[in-house]
Amino acid sequence: NDVQNLRFSYRKVFQLGAVAAGATATIAHNINGLTTFTRLYGTLIDKAGFYLPLPYVDALNVTNQVSLYADITNIYVVNGATANDIVSGIIVAEYLLN
Repeated sequence: NDVQNLRFSYRKVFQLGAVAAGATATIAHNINGLTTFTRLYGTLIDKAGFYLPLPYVDALNVTNQVSLYADITNIYVVNGATANDIVSGIIVAEYLLN
């Protein structure tokens, strides 16, 4: 309950365009003063018309998976080599600033 330790969290939403199977999409997040991400998630739609969570895990075939990660500059979406092409998606980044 110490007010000195409370921090504001922020949220930013990004549009994801088409990503072919086996390709990586890079999105500049333009977050200045980033301390850390608290959550990174989203949803995509693939060419078969399925809505999938980001990241997506396929228990039967790891090359169908779609990974989601970030660094100090960019957000990355890696589409598995045998996954369906991604048509579009939304990524949500929640983070703390200095």
